[in-house]
Amino acid sequence: MKSEKCEFTLRSVLAIGLLWVLTSIASAQVMITTATQLQDCVGANNGNWGATCTLATGTIPLYNEIYVSRSGITIQGDTSSHWGSSLTRYSSGLYTMMLIEANTVNVTLSNLVFNGAADGQLLSQSVPQCDVVLSGTAAFFPSSGAPISVGTPQNPASPPCSGYVYPQQYYDLDIQAVGANYNVSIVGLLFEYSPSYSVRAISNVSVTNSYFEYVGYTGLLVWARPAGSGSLVYVYNNIFVYNGGGGVVMDGMNAPVLAWNGFTQNHYLCFDGSPGGQIDIAYATVGADVWSNVANGNLSYCQANPSYASSGLEMYGSGHYVGNNYFGYHLMNGVGIASGSNITLAGNTMVNNIRDGIALDEDQGQGCGNGVFTISSNNSSQNQWWGLQATRESWCPDYSISLSGNTFVGNTFGSTNIE
Repeated sequence: MKSEKCEFTLRSVLAIGLLWVLTSIASAQVMITTATQLQDCVGANNGNWGATCTLATGTIPLYNEIYVSRSGITIQGDTSSHWGSSLTRYSSGLYTMMLIEANTVNVTLSNLVFNGAADGQLLSQSVPQCDVVLSGTAAFFPSSGAPISVGTPQNPASPPCSGYVYPQQYYDLDIQAVGANYNVSIVGLLFEYSPSYSVRAISNVSVTNSYFEYVGYTGLLVWARPAGSGSLVYVYNNIFVYNGGGGVVMDGMNAPVLAWNGFTQNHYLCFDGSPGGQIDIAYATVGADVWSNVANGNLSYCQANPSYASSGLEMYGSGHYVGNNYFGYHLMNGVGIASGSNITLAGNTMVNNIRDGIALDEDQGQGCGNGVFTISSNNSSQNQWWGLQATRESWCPDYSISLSGNTFVGNTFGSTNIE
């Protein structure tokens, strides 16, 4: 009896073990190693891929655009390595590396690298041979994951880059999906060396824990028309460094959130031939929520036009809240706001900027705002112009500025100048 019981137990254990092995084999993730496999997984799915498209460690060269038309999927790199899986543009005629189509919803991208120019064909256009001038306490290296630090930066003796060529409009990731939710989630991606834009989106996108570096124009462009029609845009805990036209541009958005991001030396190429900001909230955006970001300009030059320079935040529009941010060491202003209406600045630090800590300017070619600002508990100090300067065209309404609890210390021209 005892022998029969032991034999039954042994058979049971062997059966369970075999079942586990078969289940493991059946559930094993098939790794994607070619662009053809990737296109099938995110599109037609003739290979009966599952809900997750996992790229193997290594580089997949792209000569043709990848179209994502399958909803409810995750596109990810090999989870056994951090940023070990890369999509790389291998044709100068490939203007978009990956397009997420309009009717596609609930797509997540994670742990991937989008390399816009590693083949060298576009490198001279997108990223001139830059001598990185970050040093000392202001130094950080985004790919290593070290945070932005706030300190005294090095002022280079000459502009850091030369030989910039205006490229065609390239997009590494173009998101056309819209809807009622965050239809596309970008989590932990690295975008680098794009000739123009790393990511373009219309709305309904969440971008978190990602790096945008060495991009010709703009790291993240979120653009929609008509004004205020783009919604559910959430940009949280990302790093933007050395993006020539700016780190983030939001235009046409309704209540976008930009929080806990780090910026340094963005808009250094000034491709539009005019001043700008590491962060640009354009005039067609309403109700932006910008808080707890760090923008360290590191006194970067404007390569395309050395007479211009960058601010930490350039903002237009109405109903915005700007709170608890750091804007320091810019050759322009810490914060520059034009044509503003009903804007709140609270608890921010704007220090060591070459011009104003806070610069308000009505009109600037965008029409007049109502000039209503609430400015409280900010530290705008040690700037080489004013702590707060507000100018306007004669046809614009008088400012209505509520000031309380601010610190304006050590500004060369004085604390405030309000016309």
